[in-house]
Amino acid sequence: GSNLNVNESGSGIVAWCWDAGNTTVTNTNGTIESQVRSNGNFSVINYTGTGNAVSIGHGLSTAPKLLITKNISRDINWLVYHFSAGTNKSGALNLNSEFSNTTLNGATAPTELIFNTGGGNYENSFSGDEYVTYAWAATPGASNFGEYLGTGSDLTINCGFKPAFVMVKSDTWSPSNWVMLDNQRPGPLYANESNSEASLDLIDFQPNGFTIKGGSNDVNATAQNYIYAAFAGTGSEGTVVST
Repeated sequence: GSNLNVNESGSGIVAWCWDAGNTTVTNTNGTIESQVRSNGNFSVINYTGTGNAVSIGHGLSTAPKLLITKNISRDINWLVYHFSAGTNKSGALNLNSEFSNTTLNGATAPTELIFNTGGGNYENSFSGDEYVTYAWAATPGASNFGEYLGTGSDLTINCGFKPAFVMVKSDTWSPSNWVMLDNQRPGPLYANESNSEASLDLIDFQPNGFTIKGGSNDVNATAQNYIYAAFAGTGSEGTVVST
């Protein structure tokens, strides 16, 4: 079809893809059931909200480093957990605010079997609503998650492989965008904005990581903390992201 968000005639379109495998199973590791499709390193998890604190099975081979959750029954924020920001903090993928103190994960870090939710903060607020969580584990040579302290000048992050896709966000600086770059386009896109690609030169991809260029508030303000997610690519064309 010609939906302007994904297939406008004459427009450049980018898509980033993760392979979660071909099989969806019922996971009973948590206090409520979840429906999980996983390749062990990346999972898509569906569950029904209860309105109170629960644990949910994620199907990864190790504890997740990044969780992105959305209530798909309501117009509501995207919730982001990143292990470097802290167990009890969360950000909103659709906003440019810093991470805030919440009851995210019930103040308990995810384990190799489950992640926890509180009864609010968009992760499990409404009983009977449907939720989806995307979960990633760190995988040597394929995916890496961490944080760095901004310096205001060029800074190289070593993640052990050449990334195809990098997302960066300050968890302490506001306003700061969710910056997304890949190895196919020169400029960043922002998860929290509907703008077109920006004409900025923020990151260079390196054989073993990436270099943050300059002192933009979005990626490298002096003495501010930044979280990142980096993924290697696979395939001969485009940016097909692998975990």
